[in-house]
Amino acid sequence: QVPYMLNQPLRYSSNIFQRFGFSSSTPQQNDKEVHEPKDQESTAHESNGEASKEDSGSSGSTEDLDLSKEDLVKLVFEKDELLTSKDEEIKDMKDKVLRSYAEMENVIARTKRESENSKKYAVQNFSKSLLDVADNLARASSVVKESFSKLDTSEDSSGAVPLLKTLLEGVDMTDKQLG
Repeated sequence: QVPYMLNQPLRYSSNIFQRFGFSSSTPQQNDKEVHEPKDQESTAHESNGEASKEDSGSSGSTEDLDLSKEDLVKLVFEKDELLTSKDEEIKDMKDKVLRSYAEMENVIARTKRESENSKKYAVQNFSKSLLDVADNLARASSVVKESFSKLDTSEDSSGAVPLLKTLLEGVDMTDKQLG
């Protein structure tokens, strides 16, 4: 006699090809049939019948397995090619990301350098402009001093001469501060 556990097929122990969907029609047993014990005699007869069916169908299933193996080899080959192409795409994308990152770092460094240079040379440009103004004030005051001494104050009826004198004194003081 065969013990009960060996007579009953395990719930999930079917052919490996059936588990992964590579097999054709095998009847599924209901949960009630799997869990309910049967007669030992009827079980023995059924198992003998199933064995004879498997023997008679084994030549046909071997051909199916051969075709399935060829199909599987083709499928593996196609998936391998796809994997290789995707690896190349990933490599290209990584390269693009690294190049973009390097470009961003370069832009940041360039911007920082330009900002420091503009701060450094902004004072230089401002001082150059001030020197131009100081030179113009010095020239203006020297010309006005010469002309001011020749000016006749007796003909001034509007009082512009004292205003010009005050302006000349302001220009001289500014020139001394800048010089």
